[in-house]
Amino acid sequence: MTKLHELGAEFESLNTMVEAGEFTLQDIEDQLESSMAEFNDKGKAVAYVIENLKSDEAQLKVMIDKLTARQKSYKNNQASLKRYLADNMLRSGINQIKTPDITISLRKPTKKLVVDCDPFELPMEYQVTSITADKKALKDALKEKDIDGVRLEDGDYSVSIRV
Repeated sequence: MTKLHELGAEFESLNTMVEAGEFTLQDIEDQLESSMAEFNDKGKAVAYVIENLKSDEAQLKVMIDKLTARQKSYKNNQASLKRYLADNMLRSGINQIKTPDITISLRKPTKKLVVDCDPFELPMEYQVTSITADKKALKDALKEKDIDGVRLEDGDYSVSIRV
C-alpha cells in the first residue's frame, strides 16, 4: 500500500504531467479517482491515529494529576512529621539523636524575610517589574495602523478532525 507522502508526490507528478500534456483526459480521470480514494483512506487512517493519541494524552494527564496530588500529599506528610519531630525534640531538650544507622539533629532556624507592607511602598531599588507585550491589543491595533517592530505573519496550517 502506498504511503501518504508518496501519494502527495504522485499528485504533484500527475499535475506536472497534465501541464506538459502527457495524459489524455480519461487517463487523468482514472488516475485521479484511484489516487484520491487511496489518499482519502490514508488520511482517514492518520486521523484515527491522531484521535487515539489525543485519548492517550488525556488519560496520561489524568494519571499525572493523580500522581502529582499523591506526591504533594507525601511532601506534606514529610513536612508534618519533621515539624512533629522538631517540636518534640525542642520540648524534650534533645538536640541530637544518634544511632548506628541514622543521625537526627536540630538546626538553628535561618532568618526569613517577611514583607508586611505593599511592595509599591518599598523604594524602587527593592522592587522588580516585568514588562511584556500585550499581544491581543497589538494585534487589534495593527488592523488600523503600522507599529514599528511589530508585524502579522501567517501561522502554520492546522488540521481539524471531527469524529
